Amino acid sequence: MTSTGLAVREGLLTVAQIHGVRGVQVDAYGPLLPEHLTQTGRREIRSLIRGYNLELTAVQCPLRKSLDTIEHYDARLDYIQRSMQLCYDLG
Repeated sequence: MTSTGLAVREGLLTVAQIHGVRGVQVDAYGPLLPEHLTQTGRREIRSLIRGYNLELTAVQCPLRKSLDTIEHYDARLDYIQRSMQLCYDLG
């Protein structure tokens, strides 16, 4: 959804209005950063996705460095785990 350049709600609406689009990929940063999105926010995003008859097809989890780099490895792994939980919560 980053490619729309819109906020989450407007981006989901825009994607839903494109003929033939049935799925959406979201990015686990910015407004959807796992530690900033409450359970209520997660339920709201999940409800919006379903309400627009979309499916969550992917959650992108961008990393600054690869997993084979030791520096800050634990922080990257924690971010991946929180992003996976976000993916589960969003459905």
